[in-house]
Amino acid sequence: PATVPNCTHAGTDDPVFEFSDVLSINRYYGWYEHPGDLEFGINRLSDELDLVHKKYNKPVFMTEFGADTIQGFHSTSLQMFTEEYQSEILRRYIELIESKDYSIGEHVWNFADFRTPLHFRRVILNLKGVFSRDRQPKQAAFTLKELWKK
Repeated sequence: PATVPNCTHAGTDDPVFEFSDVLSINRYYGWYEHPGDLEFGINRLSDELDLVHKKYNKPVFMTEFGADTIQGFHSTSLQMFTEEYQSEILRRYIELIESKDYSIGEHVWNFADFRTPLHFRRVILNLKGVFSRDRQPKQAAFTLKELWKK
């Protein structure tokens, strides 16, 4: 099967969908798009997945999604960069993706934090890993373990 990941800026009319056997989709609603608004992000993702499946009638694979978190940063409310926010965004995306009968799976971004060039969106590290750069588990690692045991 042939596929090419579709990023948010390409939209749902991306010509690559026509030539793909599987619709591979990268989305960060609730993070880069509508930051901190997880409810809006989940609803937007659900609508978009339904739209592309209806339009192209092909299986959908969620190839990238996640949220940065600072290891050890916690809050009693869902705040961006907390371990709770990362865990919740992953849990909600996975539950949504797996509820769609046309979905064939998901790939969480990312296994572990990694070094990146300096950028205004991040300082040296991409912190979307469910493990820290030195491979210590974040709360999200345990969330994924529970979700994937089912």
